Parts: sequence; C-alpha cells; structure tokens
Amino acid sequence: MDDNYRPILVTAPTTDAVTIEQAKKQCEIAESDTAHDEHLYQLIDRARDEFETDCDLCIKSQTWRVYTDDMEDEMQLQKGPIQSITSIKYYSTEGTLTTLASDVYTLDVANRTLHLAYNKFWPATLPRWDAWEITYLCGYSTVPPMAVQAMLILIEKYFLGRESLKEPEFRTYQRLVSKMQRSTYP
Repeated sequence: MDDNYRPILVTAPTTDAVTIEQAKKQCEIAESDTAHDEHLYQLIDRARDEFETDCDLCIKSQTWRVYTDDMEDEMQLQKGPIQSITSIKYYSTEGTLTTLASDVYTLDVANRTLHLAYNKFWPATLPRWDAWEITYLCGYSTVPPMAVQAMLILIEKYFLGRESLKEPEFRTYQRLVSKMQRSTYP
C-alpha cells in the first residue's frame, strides 16, 4: 500500500481511557470538586490523542477506514492493535461497490497484515484511487495500565499549564511510550 493512503477515523472511541476520578486524583483535586470537570474531560481526550500518536496505537476501540487503488498480499494496516476487519469493499470492473467475501483473505493480528487466503485471488477492479475500501476495528478492549499511567502524567502536565514535562516525569513517560511501542506487548 502506498504511504499516501492514510487511515481515516470513522468512529471515535465512545468511552474515555482515563476516568475523571483518576484524573482528579492525579491533579490532587477533591472528587467532590466539580469546578474543573469539563476542563479535565478535554485534557483526558488530549492526553489520549497525544499518547496514541506517540505510540502509534489506538487505546480505546475505534473504527478506521483506508482507501487504496490496489490490493497486495501482506498489506499492512497502519492502525493497531486490530480487533477485526469490519469489511473490505471494492469497485468491480462494472463499477459496483462490492463487499469482498471474508474467506478471500486472512488477518495476521499481531503484524496488522492482510494476506490473500490460500488458492484465492483479489478480484479485478476499476482503475481508481479508491478502488478498495478497508474498514477495521482497532484498540484495546481493556486499557493497559501503562497507557493509563502515561496519560495521567500528561493530564497533570496540561492541568498545571506546564510547557514540558519535568525531567523525571519525561523519562517515565518516554519509558512507558517505549514499552507500549514494542511489538511484544502485552
């Protein structure tokens, strides 16, 4: 797949990776104090976005779509961890958007790679930039504790209005990001 084909977010996460109670505790705000709740919810989203970008991962379940002009064996999907393929559609040579049968391909979840199934072939398509549409669900069903800890570090930084993390916090955050990036985790 050409690097120009970037995934498009179809459905954002519907739940937060960090609870408001966890964020309040990290920022040393009393649970009964609701004055900062709206701001904290924004910081929770911002921390998840930054952590997902830093790790190149999806923390909570979300749906992504990618378009490509050609399918190839061992096509790697860019977002992960992948839970499942929702659908693969293609424009047939007649110009009809058609759903590909799921027995034509397999998914290597660990490597985020689509493979052509044994003795199968990719159907012919119209020559267009969006000849193929791959929709997939990715994210963790349970947020790893390392990810929660890293996001809490960011939430505290944002809440206190710091431009950057202090050295010990920065090293801790970097270690957590590094561990989450490893292909062997969890």
